[in-house]
Amino acid sequence: QIAAAEVLIQEQLDWLARRLEREKSAVDEPVEIIEVPRKVVPYLIGKRGVSIQEFMTESGARIFFEQKAGPAKDGVTKVDLRGSEEAISKAKALIAQAIETYELNETPKP
Repeated sequence: QIAAAEVLIQEQLDWLARRLEREKSAVDEPVEIIEVPRKVVPYLIGKRGVSIQEFMTESGARIFFEQKAGPAKDGVTKVDLRGSEEAISKAKALIAQAIETYELNETPKP
């Protein structure tokens, strides 16, 4: 029974070590905060989050939108980009391209 207990304790210690390593790497990962026009946030997220999931999959970055209730005084929403420098750069490019597409489609035609 002691040997079995030692195995269980070692498994728990290994699990905790892996978890600690994951959390440490998450803290050390690069973060960049950008601002986007608040009106485009629903477009960037997409129905059921499809668009934002595509951005994350394609770029490799994790993307989080600021959660603020009520009207925006400054008209912008902060977006938290996390991942490698390359992933953040790709995410920024994808978001910029999506905003450009949104604005082109929203421009009234004469």
